[in-house]
Amino acid sequence: MAEAISVFPHRICLAACFSIIAISFSAAVAIDNCSQSFKQNTTAAVSSYDCNTPIDKQIATDFVKFWAADALNFEPNKLEKAHHQSSKWVDNNALAEQIKRALWSGHESAPIVRGQIVSVGEAVVFDEKTAGLTINALLTRAGHDTERIPVVMHAVVSKEIDGYRVRGFQLDYVHDDLAASLVCSNCSRAHLRVYSGANNGSIEYSSQAASVLNTFSTESKYSMEARFFRECVKSCLDN
Repeated sequence: MAEAISVFPHRICLAACFSIIAISFSAAVAIDNCSQSFKQNTTAAVSSYDCNTPIDKQIATDFVKFWAADALNFEPNKLEKAHHQSSKWVDNNALAEQIKRALWSGHESAPIVRGQIVSVGEAVVFDEKTAGLTINALLTRAGHDTERIPVVMHAVVSKEIDGYRVRGFQLDYVHDDLAASLVCSNCSRAHLRVYSGANNGSIEYSSQAASVLNTFSTESKYSMEARFFRECVKSCLDN
């Protein structure tokens, strides 16, 4: 088994967390327009695609916007098809299953009924074939229509022979002096990454994660985020 790794370093997680306050309707419209454009031009893009050239920052950004639009679509009559399409752009079936557990099926207290992309950050190029991007979003859970959970996610994309693919996914929790991430990738099993305290490091099993997850305050103003993150981690680590 490959050594467990974090998709993004802690400092990027923190920076992304603060950017969630920049919510605007125009950003959501721009992302939607980008997604439509990407879908319409898929055929043309394939005919001119050259897998031997370095990854393109703008294409990587457009790809993540396109992918996230389906991944965070929870409309009752569209979510099944949208999530299926989203999975097809993930690097392999094991990683697709991890993302499914984290976002689409791992919520015991209340399922997600609405997702809104707030912004997708500029691509950070890691090497000639790989880049990472930050996704800020708002999620609504069943029975909590007036509450929007701000979430910060990261996606690692790679340029493959047959196109761009998601090869890593990370969900952050940064509140009340606690910073942790749920990390899913194509080179290690899903794990909880804790950035401070006695439990600093990677945790791969639910039994080990329980003591850390129980420290997430369910009574603070971040109770909705804490509960959501705990359920995502539990679902992924229980496999």
